[in-house]
Amino acid sequence: MKKSLQYILLSRYSLLVLSVAAFALSFVFNSYYTRVSAINHEKKSLTRYIQKKESDFNQLTRDSALLRKLLRNRETLTEFKTLENKHYGIYITRESSVGGQQMVFWNDQNIVPSASVYNLRDGEYFKLLDNGYYVIIKKYFSLSGTNYKFWAYALIPVQSKYYIESEFLTDEFA
Repeated sequence: MKKSLQYILLSRYSLLVLSVAAFALSFVFNSYYTRVSAINHEKKSLTRYIQKKESDFNQLTRDSALLRKLLRNRETLTEFKTLENKHYGIYITRESSVGGQQMVFWNDQNIVPSASVYNLRDGEYFKLLDNGYYVIIKKYFSLSGTNYKFWAYALIPVQSKYYIESEFLTDEFA
């Protein structure tokens, strides 16, 4: 009896069954753990990405000397290249004499703030625009020596979404 029990436990088939059970258990544990941790990782990564861009935009809007240069088209090539490489849209508008807002500076040609964005109050918003989802920051500012009202906008891309995808225009997260 002892030999037959030992033979059954150590046979090829029992080892195969045990290995399949161990694989199934590891698969279930791994898929559950990976899914939860991947979502948390992506959430933290996206939060850091947006906070970094917001901080950069806030620093830009506090620099009145640079804003004055941008409004007068007197920025240096280095300053312009630095703003161009920000990987988010920076737009400066001024109050138009006929009402509304007139764009006087932009660093990105992927998207332009629409009239619906101009009508928002100062603050942060998450919106679907023409080519994807964006975090929009709108800030009012004024400069001494000017009679105009100015607004600065940051359009931070979160996910691009195009009507027609191509090699260069793909739906993806920023």
